[in-house]
This record gives sequence, structure tokens and C-alpha cells, in this order.
Amino acid sequence: MTGRVLSVLDAFAGERRRLTLSDISRRTGMPLATTHRLVGELLSWGALERNRNGRYEIGLHLWAVAAMAPRRLELRDVAMSFLQGLHRRTGRQQVRLTVLDGLETVLVERIGAPDADGAGEPVGARHR
Repeated sequence: MTGRVLSVLDAFAGERRRLTLSDISRRTGMPLATTHRLVGELLSWGALERNRNGRYEIGLHLWAVAAMAPRRLELRDVAMSFLQGLHRRTGRQQVRLTVLDGLETVLVERIGAPDADGAGEPVGARHR
């Protein structure tokens, strides 16, 4: 059961952050009825939210829980002054801190101009 729930959440990894129930079912390989039941449970806990267009996205409660991850916070706290210094010295519009996770990188923090390329990319975004 836990594996299925985690696969539903993992369906949101990648570029598309707002998914239909069919999208989630397709990405997880689970039947639509099973996906519907699991998404309902995740909605009631706050791990997922449904937007006004009927698409699902990661919920606020899950973000709050994930934000407590000590690895991310410790790394961010240690690196922040270096990121700010690098941003000031280079004049770059945006400086990013990413960590390697398997074959992907995960965005941990970014600082810089709000209109810079990729500025709207959320912390936690993954890239190959």
C-alpha cells in the first residue's frame, strides 16, 4: 500500500506539476479506480490538493512536512552566505544550489532576480 501511495506522489516529479486523475493513473501504471481511491486519501490528508481546473497538485501539508527535512535545511543554512556572495560577485541574475540524487539533480535553493530564466521553478524541482 505504501509503495502505491509513494508512486502517486512520485507521478508529480518532472516537468508537469498539475495532473489529471488519468495522468496520475497513466504515470503510475495503476488502474483508474485504485488511483482514484489513493488520490482521495491523499487529498483528505493534505498531501494533494485539487485546483479549480480539476487538476491535482502537491498539497500544502506535504510541503510543510517536506520542509522539515534536516538535510535540506542544514545544507541550505551552510550554503546561503556563499550563494549570496557568489551572486554579488558575479552579478549573475540567479545562483542555484542543487544536490545530486541518483542520476538527477534537485534544486535546494536559489537566489536572484525574480524575472531571471528559471526563477519560477520550485525548490525541489528535478533535472536529469
